Amino acid sequence: MIPLLVGIGSALLFAIMNIIVTYKLGSLDPLILLFSRGMVAVILLGPFVVRDIPSLFTRAAFSVHLRSVFGAMAVICTFWTLQNTSSLHASFLASLAPMFLMILIFIFYGNTLKSIQLIGLVCVIVGTLLVAGGPSANASNAVWLIGITGAFLSALAMLFLKEATLLFSPQLIVFNFSVLFVIVGSYGLLTFAPSISLVLWLGLMGICSVFGQVLMTLSYKLLDPQIANAFGRSLLIWVGLIEFVMFGSNPGIIDFSGYLISLVGLLVLTVRKPSFFI
Repeated sequence: MIPLLVGIGSALLFAIMNIIVTYKLGSLDPLILLFSRGMVAVILLGPFVVRDIPSLFTRAAFSVHLRSVFGAMAVICTFWTLQNTSSLHASFLASLAPMFLMILIFIFYGNTLKSIQLIGLVCVIVGTLLVAGGPSANASNAVWLIGITGAFLSALAMLFLKEATLLFSPQLIVFNFSVLFVIVGSYGLLTFAPSISLVLWLGLMGICSVFGQVLMTLSYKLLDPQIANAFGRSLLIWVGLIEFVMFGSNPGIIDFSGYLISLVGLLVLTVRKPSFFI
């Protein structure tokens, strides 16, 4: 029962984070969101990894730093899309990362795509086209471009994560890219006019992000990879449910069908989950 709650908790925390960014922090510079997310993680994880920090300055840590760079760019894209479209649509675009990862694995490692994975790929493409062409689609071209770019960058980060996790602990990897978040995001502080409410929402967003990341990592240790991945993809369901209940947002039957078909495709793509999804 506890492993299932861990998987559900991870998806729910990320869903809450996305909702907060869209509805409470939509006017802020994405760099400020990046800084806040990174700072919370550095504060919470720092005491547990302080002895291992010197290992990040070795040649072996190159893959960790590449993962951090691509991850930071992906998060900035995700935050921007969350601020410029609905949480459900932005979460959907970010969830396309496994599709790009599967393609990258095929290109760089020559892993042959199985028939069922090709079916999953087709489902994702068809579902995405339905969402893009649906009558309720109101996302700009910039949202689609930046959202899909973020998903691709996230896939690149996952690609380098494979090598990184063989040498370093998940906590140290998260700490490393969180430090980069703080460094890059600090430029946004130059134009930041803080208030108590904004700081509280930023802190809550950061806490949801960090604990969502920790629970996600833990879920892959406690659950069968396919089940853990299914819980991760359930983020779309949680975001859609929260938006519908709290804000009355209804994606429409065509958009809903597109999201559902794409969700099924994403699950099929990772029926045999590669070790990149750690």
